[in-house]
Amino acid sequence: MSEASKAVAAPGELTFHGKKYKLAPMTIEMIGMFDAWIEQRAYEAVERGRSLIPDDVYRDRLDSVTRLISSGRLGYGSVACLEAAKSLPGLKYCMLMQLQAGNPGCHEIDEKFVDEVFKDYQEQALIAMRKVNIADPTIAAP
Repeated sequence: MSEASKAVAAPGELTFHGKKYKLAPMTIEMIGMFDAWIEQRAYEAVERGRSLIPDDVYRDRLDSVTRLISSGRLGYGSVACLEAAKSLPGLKYCMLMQLQAGNPGCHEIDEKFVDEVFKDYQEQALIAMRKVNIADPTIAAP
């Protein structure tokens, strides 16, 4: 059995270091959490540059991000959202939500855990995500 076959035992399941974890399909609640995650990252990007730019430039950037968010241009289905969902941080965040939902009470599943999964089994992790999210091809798209 190939390494990929071992890691992806069944749709919605991932085996990591000999232990099986379930991946819940994306839900409307997770999509809402992903939207909030994208918005937070946009604001954090503006904040990182705050000390490096004049106040008026900072306010303009902050206003621009707020307008993008309020107009829905960062929301689900937008180009920005699709690109974020295909990025490594976006894929990791989606997997984190899916693993936490599929394994309630499993306290080992956190950002560090997902980083390790992607470090050791990125291809297999993406295969598992594609299988469980078959109805939504934007999730874990290559």
